[in-house]
Amino acid sequence: MIQLQEFLFGKNIESAIVNNEDEINFLAQYVVQKIIELKVQDLNSLNNQQAFAYKFGSVYIDTCNDIEFQFKNKSKHNYLMYKQRIEIVIAKKLRKIAKKNQYSMYQQLLSPLKQKYQKIDITLSKKKNIILLNEEYQETYAKFIQNIYQLQPKSMNWVLIKFEEQLKKKLIYQTIEIQKAITQKKYYKPIVKYYVETFLINQKFQMLNKNYVVQLIQFAYKLNKSKFQDVQLGFQKFIIELSSIQYLQLNQDDINQIFNQKDKYFFENFSAKQTMELIIELFLLLSGFKYNNQSLDIEKYQPSSHAFLLKFCQEINDGKWEFTNCCILKLADKVLGKIHYQIVQQLNEKSTNIVVLKIQNKQQQFELFRKNPQALANFKSQNQAYYFSSLYQNNDKQQKIDVILNDKFSQFMNNIVQQKPQDLKQYAKPEMFYLQSLSEGKLRSNVITIFVNGFITQSDQKVASLWPFNKDSYLETLVLGWTASSVSSLAKYAGIAAMFSTTVVGIAIQPIFLAVTCVTIKQFYDAYKEAKIVGKYLAYFLNQNYLGTKSINLVGFSLGTVIVYYCLKQLIKLQKQEKYQIIHNVLMMGGVADKDLLSKLDYRCISGTFHNVYSEQDGVLGYALPLYNNAINPCGKYQIDINLGLNSVESMYPNVKNHNFTQKVSGHRKYEGEIIQEILKLTNFDDQYLIF
Repeated sequence: MIQLQEFLFGKNIESAIVNNEDEINFLAQYVVQKIIELKVQDLNSLNNQQAFAYKFGSVYIDTCNDIEFQFKNKSKHNYLMYKQRIEIVIAKKLRKIAKKNQYSMYQQLLSPLKQKYQKIDITLSKKKNIILLNEEYQETYAKFIQNIYQLQPKSMNWVLIKFEEQLKKKLIYQTIEIQKAITQKKYYKPIVKYYVETFLINQKFQMLNKNYVVQLIQFAYKLNKSKFQDVQLGFQKFIIELSSIQYLQLNQDDINQIFNQKDKYFFENFSAKQTMELIIELFLLLSGFKYNNQSLDIEKYQPSSHAFLLKFCQEINDGKWEFTNCCILKLADKVLGKIHYQIVQQLNEKSTNIVVLKIQNKQQQFELFRKNPQALANFKSQNQAYYFSSLYQNNDKQQKIDVILNDKFSQFMNNIVQQKPQDLKQYAKPEMFYLQSLSEGKLRSNVITIFVNGFITQSDQKVASLWPFNKDSYLETLVLGWTASSVSSLAKYAGIAAMFSTTVVGIAIQPIFLAVTCVTIKQFYDAYKEAKIVGKYLAYFLNQNYLGTKSINLVGFSLGTVIVYYCLKQLIKLQKQEKYQIIHNVLMMGGVADKDLLSKLDYRCISGTFHNVYSEQDGVLGYALPLYNNAINPCGKYQIDINLGLNSVESMYPNVKNHNFTQKVSGHRKYEGEIIQEILKLTNFDDQYLIF
């Protein structure tokens, strides 16, 4: 195994990543700078549609060619990896410039294209089988792409890319909705559950024999060289786990065979059930559930593994069953998440250290942690915070819950302080810090979503009303309690909380507001400073695995986005030392966090997607916030500026997505109810396994 690791990654197992960091960072900075500097000269000469399209098309082509030339010799493989994303970002920037400076001409160009492509009816039939549904998706998308770019000059691509993106999203939305209907019929879930329970009973895999493992490593290595450079951490864990399965014992001949060229792999002609079993066993392998001397070990479930397995499953079967494979992953995650929660409950609710898993269909039960008290003790201590968060939901007054949970989580904060980390020396502990479950008891997953709110303005607001939890949602959600989001601290931040909950016009005309401006400015700075501290402590809390083996999503609203930003920034520092990821997806809504600071983040610190949702009609961020600090350029605000355009987060990292919700969100306090459900759908944040 050591020889295999050294061959793939060098003597230092992280060397494959380290060698590419400088090149990728240079590419990111160069691309972003080129996009910011984009200009179109001689605008007055654009007096007809043909000249208009050609002029902007020339700038688009020249910019793409310039970036490609810069990296032709230095890092061509990295450019090819990000090429599509780069072209999309450049096209979007050009559309912003065209719309801002040549609005009437831009509309004239766009109008006939809209009419032409709106006539194309894109509707998937409601198949009863996920595989047939996926095949129809692939065929429909391929036909559309062929139609949209047929006989069009390359100089038109900066406009056509928009329609291609819209079509792909529309098809994916349809696929997700139809898939939900299919999986709710409970045809697939019992099969998934059976395979998971078979592994736990037999304590070994049925599909992963030595020959198959060798071929899987061959296939993964081949794909990683060509496509998977952005999930190398997950690739490393995949190789290490496959090559360390005890009963396989790969020898030197097996390792030599791995690097032989192979054109055909065993799973390419698998049936649906065979593919399902393979995916479930790979998921089990990477999810942290494993046996050691007949005793269950549950290790950290890394988002990097999650992201790699997602991409791997999109490639097997030549991508024909992409959504089928991803759907099976999601079901496997649900099954394993419930088993994980059952273990946590047993350990915390019983005095005994015996953990028993009951198999209802077979009417049998068996002990999981056999003769390994240390593994059981470690699991129990790591999952204590996760257990605390599930104790209190909506059965009591929120103010009382604040006090109880803050007291329970204080031990974790004290542990962080005792370690005396250099980055926290100048900061006091957060005044309040705890996590509380918003999810129903039945909803469990290996991925937890932490929701970070801004201000609570009602005197007795239930926590559940902060997050319009959808019972059909995949998200297991915890809310982060901190001072500015706490009912008990409302008086301390009364002025700034009122600003964030009232219309700008209403604030501006009130004399009392003008009289207390100095007080509210101080409140804002206090709240902003506390958000920064909470964000840093949240990073250390997550880095200590206090939520057990769970992977994490972050959702930030309003001032909560400041917490999310400083959490990510701190995690980047911590992950450079330890080389593993904690965060999967991130969603920001109505963000107070500075977009210029966000643009400088290294988004390889998350394995999934960073979504920034903003609205042009957000008056609080656009007009009221500058009264408190005009140095902040919030990512949730719309700003008319030729250099900035829409207040999106400018980054060439392919996992950064911006979403303009101006037509749906009419103000800062309108991110609620059905709007958030719509955001979850349109950003696809609601589904861990279909990321675009």
